[in-house]
Amino acid sequence: MTKLAQSALLAVIFSLALTSAAAQTLSGTVTNGTTGKPAVGDEVILINLANGMDVAGNTKADSNGKFSFKLTGEAGPHLIRAVHQGVTYHQMAPPGTNSVDVQVYDVATKVTGLSVTADVIRFQADSGTMQGVRLFVVNNTSSPAKTQMNDHNFEFYLPAGTKIEQLQARAPNGQPIGAEAVPQAEKNRYAIAFPLRPGETQFQLEFTLPYTGEIKIDPKPLYAAEHLVVVLPKTMQFTAANPSSFQSVQNPSQGDSTVQVAQQTKPGQPLGFTLKGNGVITESPGEVASGAAQQQNQQPGRDNRSSDNRPGFVCCATCTVLSPWLGF
Repeated sequence: MTKLAQSALLAVIFSLALTSAAAQTLSGTVTNGTTGKPAVGDEVILINLANGMDVAGNTKADSNGKFSFKLTGEAGPHLIRAVHQGVTYHQMAPPGTNSVDVQVYDVATKVTGLSVTADVIRFQADSGTMQGVRLFVVNNTSSPAKTQMNDHNFEFYLPAGTKIEQLQARAPNGQPIGAEAVPQAEKNRYAIAFPLRPGETQFQLEFTLPYTGEIKIDPKPLYAAEHLVVVLPKTMQFTAANPSSFQSVQNPSQGDSTVQVAQQTKPGQPLGFTLKGNGVITESPGEVASGAAQQQNQQPGRDNRSSDNRPGFVCCATCTVLSPWLGF
């Protein structure tokens, strides 16, 4: 082999080595979304999702908010976790990704711009037990954007005798994870110590309580809410203490559930109701919502030409949020 050929071969090998090294590097920037500046010194963690949630690396964001990890082993999905003022923020890094940016926010014990988009409660009863699933959709529109976090970050009431079976929390653009509802000094009041990051956070609570065929429920709202929604089987009866507070939305399809909606509710507003009878809901997710939307759109005086035809109770930004949960 001539010297020229050897030089060319070495150049190719060197180029391939550089390409391989670049492909095995995952870098990015952590930005403080509250200030718009680099999140200098924030801890950044590399998590290998191919092996569960294995921590594969740990570093700090530099003076420009930048970080970098050398990847080892076969290509696979990773998760970048940035920790800012004690709150974690995540960003996925699919296989083949070389750059990932993460946005974090300053933390405050109380922020303005926090509202409940929807409080959806699904009931069914059989064999002396009432089964319930409750979904809270919480929206943080604080400006400048901040994360709210304290020991009783989100609070709510449950009926006396309730047993919480499971609670899951979902951060904005995140996946559901297990959470805990902590009983407070006031009876039947609970708190969730889960960060309310800018954007939409969801809490899904599954519970049971003793049932003798009739029960009075008082949601006791602690926050203003765009929609308080009660879903129950058609074989059960719903009677509101204040009938004008709720609107009945029947499912005109072959569904087996009915829906009651109270809109623009206020903290402390009397929204009690009585449930009677037994029954279970067998509809698939979305079927209740689809039927309710049809019923809502057919109401007298409603402009059915609206371009917003997303499924849900009403044509608003919450439609796509409510739809998957109404049939559970």
